[in-house]
Amino acid sequence: MRILIIGAGVTGSIYASFLASNKNKLEKRLKESVEIKILAKGETSKTITENGLKIKHHLQSIITIDQISVIKSLGSKDIYDYILIFLRKTQIESLLPDLAANNSKNFVFVGNNGTGIEHLKKSVSPGKIILGFPLVGGVKEGETIRSVHKNKPPIVLGAANSTQNKSVRKLKKILRVSGIAPKSSSNMDSWLKYHIALVSPLANAIYANGGDSSSLAQNKELLKVTTSAIREGYNALRELKYPVKPSILMIQMILPDYIIRGKLKMLLSSELGKLLVEDHCKAAPEEMKKIAREFQQVISRSSNGKENLHKLYEQMI
Repeated sequence: MRILIIGAGVTGSIYASFLASNKNKLEKRLKESVEIKILAKGETSKTITENGLKIKHHLQSIITIDQISVIKSLGSKDIYDYILIFLRKTQIESLLPDLAANNSKNFVFVGNNGTGIEHLKKSVSPGKIILGFPLVGGVKEGETIRSVHKNKPPIVLGAANSTQNKSVRKLKKILRVSGIAPKSSSNMDSWLKYHIALVSPLANAIYANGGDSSSLAQNKELLKVTTSAIREGYNALRELKYPVKPSILMIQMILPDYIIRGKLKMLLSSELGKLLVEDHCKAAPEEMKKIAREFQQVISRSSNGKENLHKLYEQMI
């Protein structure tokens, strides 16, 4: 079993750490040899090679250092059972030629994606694509990743094609053995779109507020606009017949606005909110702009009101 993680930022490093530290357990459970590598470049490659993958697990109050093999590029003849891609949406395009030339079995794109597989299937066969999203967060501090995750970090996965269901089941087994908590979505494309309907207005509001999440928590008017924008995005997707995923969102959609604002206020004013939301906005403004533009295009066919969504979007651009 050969597994490659592409992307040594916060999310890729967290999952790579769990996979690498449980390599022996994986070999015993799978009854085969397991090879785990991470693709990193520049100083990051040098740091991991010389000092290991160092992560400060914020909620667990521990520091782990894992040794993992590092490669600097993906060769056309370097074949893996799974390639897990933890890159920002703005970084994917430059990687696609390498993926197109590679004949690995499964390509798992983990991250923000409002356009489904349309931009991917020109380079990678739809029968090899798995979509996912990492339910973790954190920030890079020098040579250390400060991570925020549950004891078993969750990740949501979904096959882009029904032929991938067997591959998804095997990947979930690999992740579970490694101490990760995989979840499945029957429609990962919808899941990712509804996620952006939440994240994009929130990110745009943080930018409109000067990049500070804690002061946004106290900005009543901007929080009202943000709550309305989130609801507008949800309603637009429903009108366009995208199934509500995860289904628990159905509850959130019927909650009064003041309850949603209260939940946002609690998140934004907390240290966790800073790590999970503000720090990512600061680290990835171009990605946030890109997914905001893409979401505007996705919902452009909806006749539902989008006044608040447009207001936040215009402030962001």
